[in-house]
Amino acid sequence: MVEMAGTSRYVYGTFDKNGQFASGHSSHLPYLIIDNELQIMTRLFDFFEPFIRLPMRIQMSSRRVGSGFADMSLGARIPVLREGAFSYLPALTFFTSVGIPTGTKATAEGGVFNEDITGSGAWQINLGLFLEKEMRGLTFGLGYGFSAETDYFTGRAEKPGAKHEPLFSAGYSLDDCGDLSATLSATFQERGLANHKPVADSDRRKFTVGMGYGVSLHSHLRVNAHLGTDLPIPHLGKKFNNDVMLRIGMRIGVF
Repeated sequence: MVEMAGTSRYVYGTFDKNGQFASGHSSHLPYLIIDNELQIMTRLFDFFEPFIRLPMRIQMSSRRVGSGFADMSLGARIPVLREGAFSYLPALTFFTSVGIPTGTKATAEGGVFNEDITGSGAWQINLGLFLEKEMRGLTFGLGYGFSAETDYFTGRAEKPGAKHEPLFSAGYSLDDCGDLSATLSATFQERGLANHKPVADSDRRKFTVGMGYGVSLHSHLRVNAHLGTDLPIPHLGKKFNNDVMLRIGMRIGVF
């Protein structure tokens, strides 16, 4: 499978730490992010589908536009149980990948505009699983993702915390009219370490809810729209930017 995907994300406003909403955006932070990604996947076995993802990102703020190659990833999709294999069990798929720091990273000395920062600057290990079950036209999904820099697994005195990302989704097919979907996700980041000790207030948490609509215009062309917002729950959404955003995407695939 060779697939080209493009997604545009527009931020309408943010919530502060007290849960107060403010429309607009900061002059130095991107409010429009356009991600284009080329994904190549092949099925070597029924249970092993390796892939490579090559991303390009464009970021726009009120003062300038930046662009560049983002962090690429190399991994595999591992379908353990497919839908319908057992009538009473959900489909189960594992994911694993390595993030390669090919994007532009932030530096301690500065000198790099926020619009030009397209990568984390570190190698990443990503693991995940996804359960999916269809019942009378409704499709339910439950997933979990884990990601951490490679330093997380070493004995270094200073290292960032890992991220845990649970996800719940529900979808309904409208036949030829497309598909409706709803998602509820969370991101929990552990505290980082400095001199082998946890850094106070370095842990981060965020909850996001969204609604989406997708329609297939052709067997190889699909258009998606997603409206979502981060939930400003006191003491749970701290440190992460809490946004209200609209995403519009398109996927073109050759199978």
